[in-house]
Amino acid sequence: RVYIPATPSSRDQISRSIGLEAAVRLARLCGGERVMIPAHPERALRRARIIALRLRGMSVSQIARSMGCTERYVYKVLAVKKQG
Repeated sequence: RVYIPATPSSRDQISRSIGLEAAVRLARLCGGERVMIPAHPERALRRARIIALRLRGMSVSQIARSMGCTERYVYKVLAVKKQG
């Protein structure tokens, strides 16, 4: 989720990502709100693989090694899965 300021400046995260002109147009639509930015398909697939490996009984450290990520990231993915 990304915060869209009502009046973006060149220093805002969204302005640095998509440019000030685009950020101003976006602010007209949803300024002052948080907007869900969908995950890149590869990231979503990686998360699904982590969940599947956990369901197969792999430990967090084993998952992290096999996926080439940190244990902290694995815990984060698993925590979001429990909420959803």
